[in-house]
Amino acid sequence: MNTAYPQMMIETQAAPATRSGSSEGSYGAPLWEQALLALWFYYTFIIRPGNELVMYPMSLYWMCAFMVHRRQMVPLAFRSWLIFAIPILAILSWAWAPMPSQALRFGVMMTLGAMVAVYVAARFAPHEIIRAVFFAGLISVIQVAPEMGHFGNKGPWGEKNIFAVRMVVIMLAAMATAFNRHEISWLRLIAFPLIPVCFVFIIIAQSATSLVFGAGSILAMTTIWLFWSRFSRIRHLRTAFLIMLLFGALSTLYVLANTGTSGIYENFLDSLGKDATLTGRTMLWDAADRITKERPMLGVGAEGFWLWQRGDASTLLELSYKQAGTKFSFHNSYLEMQIHFGYVGLVLTYLAVFWCLWRSVLSWFATQSIVRSFFLLITGIVFVSTFTESWLYVVFDTSVTLFYVSAISSLVRQQSRKEEEREQMEYTAMHGGEGAVPILGAE
Repeated sequence: MNTAYPQMMIETQAAPATRSGSSEGSYGAPLWEQALLALWFYYTFIIRPGNELVMYPMSLYWMCAFMVHRRQMVPLAFRSWLIFAIPILAILSWAWAPMPSQALRFGVMMTLGAMVAVYVAARFAPHEIIRAVFFAGLISVIQVAPEMGHFGNKGPWGEKNIFAVRMVVIMLAAMATAFNRHEISWLRLIAFPLIPVCFVFIIIAQSATSLVFGAGSILAMTTIWLFWSRFSRIRHLRTAFLIMLLFGALSTLYVLANTGTSGIYENFLDSLGKDATLTGRTMLWDAADRITKERPMLGVGAEGFWLWQRGDASTLLELSYKQAGTKFSFHNSYLEMQIHFGYVGLVLTYLAVFWCLWRSVLSWFATQSIVRSFFLLITGIVFVSTFTESWLYVVFDTSVTLFYVSAISSLVRQQSRKEEEREQMEYTAMHGGEGAVPILGAE
């Protein structure tokens, strides 16, 4: 009886747990490409002067790498077609946008951003993506530490809210690295002290929303790390716990709906240092509804609103205490899409967001690991933030890339398991079931 093939299967599937620090599958990228991804995340954390000198060559590399591996990438891109819908619409909007060349350029950049997400999800193991975010964040923290005195004003990156959210992402990557028992030991030792450093930076930045995100992330990741695996020892305890959480959330909503929320809402905003207008956002949202009526179906086109020649845009800038000609936003991803791409773009955005949420949640339930918990929390943070920030309209943003990667990587994992099952079935058919081994590959 020949048992060489099943032995090879065991070694191939178990290798990632010892070689690369995770048990998330047999795929992965070389170290130099992981370093390139870390550099990409570092430069997409925030727009810095001279970013284009690095990002344009790197963008060219991602595009070429996508084409080199097109047999793997193209089918995955078709399965992830919803994240390409808005970029394609942006390219097509050159036909009606006031600045066709800018609309075309913006659409191409959005398409390239979606291609990067597909490539990263397909070629990098999930723990390698987290590792890249961790190293990019570590460099960023070291870089901004001397400017701690300015965190509460505009922050080292010109906007304290953006800075604080980036610290939440870095803190999550540090926790996912530190709490991952398969990760390299010295990386875990570096990651542990980075967690409180990031949280202190969030507190100093005085960003209430990010403070809630940060505290919730610490609670969730620590619970999963310390208790979640132990829950599995008691049958159905995890399911019962999740049902209790869902019941508690629905009960809270029911109480709020029947007691009146205006006073509670105002008190909550006061406790977070916010006013009822959410720092002027409600004024922008009211204006967005009026502007949409001009071109409701297809909008004004990509990059077609915040132009100096538009009187309504200049008025909103003035009311928001911004200089004329500044590229601003409506602080809401859905209204941003509605303005630029009309109701068609709005529907496509809703579908893409729902698909990303659905895939990320399904992927977490399949493994419930620290690695997948990182991606699920990133997905949740980005989703909640879409109602107050225009992140989905931003190109080459780290958080949005991770939002897409979280969903796409679940397709990669699904395809990988199907290939493993097919290989085992072929072996069983060839050898009559002798020496067959169970499928490994749990995250």
